[in-house]
Amino acid sequence: MGIVISVGKKPEEIWIAQNWVYRWMVGLVEENYPSEPDILEELRMAEHINGISLELLAKEDIQLSKKISKTVRQVSQGIASGHYTVPGTDEYHQLISEDSMKGLFAELVKILDVTDTW
Repeated sequence: MGIVISVGKKPEEIWIAQNWVYRWMVGLVEENYPSEPDILEELRMAEHINGISLELLAKEDIQLSKKISKTVRQVSQGIASGHYTVPGTDEYHQLISEDSMKGLFAELVKILDVTDTW
């Protein structure tokens, strides 16, 4: 299974990651932004429904959508730059390539850059 974060309907506006990768990223958001319960609530709910559309959320609450985008982008930039230590193995104890994990989150940063224009 995977979790989707999208900012639109085009393939280049959609990011998909395995559940454990998403949970790890949400854990980093929680560690770094503990005073943002609304962001954490939305991100946790997204895991239960297999994704979050920031584009649709923006139609309901543009400020919350932008806040989530900014926070997730900051954590993702930290992962992509090596600020955070990438887990050595996945949930099945398979080795993880640090470069592929960094690349995955660099891709998410690019996708989230679209939200600056909202």
